[in-house]
Amino acid sequence: MVLLGRGPITAEWLTDPPVWLRCVAANYPILAPLPGWGLTGSRFHPVRALSRAGHLPVVLVRAGRESAEIAATVEEFVAEAARCAANLEIIDVPEGRHGFETLDPTDGAREAVHRAVGAVLARLKG
Repeated sequence: MVLLGRGPITAEWLTDPPVWLRCVAANYPILAPLPGWGLTGSRFHPVRALSRAGHLPVVLVRAGRESAEIAATVEEFVAEAARCAANLEIIDVPEGRHGFETLDPTDGAREAVHRAVGAVLARLKG
């Protein structure tokens, strides 16, 4: 089973991954509640949960032209992944913006989508 996107709610899956969960895939996610959301508890903070994920694979598609506010949450997540040696694969889309696969259907965008799907499928196949 794979859990796709919805950034902040991935914290629950990372905190205590069920045995059936094979991979978390995050496509240009928001990885912490943004200011003004009023979500200060740890329930919706994937960065705080990542160290508890064990060897659960995480596939992260990162948009290079993401808004600074969202990009900061992703960078914090990547830094925490390095700190706790999380099983993180990053697929960078340097020219991508939030929603790139539909807003900018370029060859690079299509390649990123194919790479992300391939990475997830590889984890499902074991």
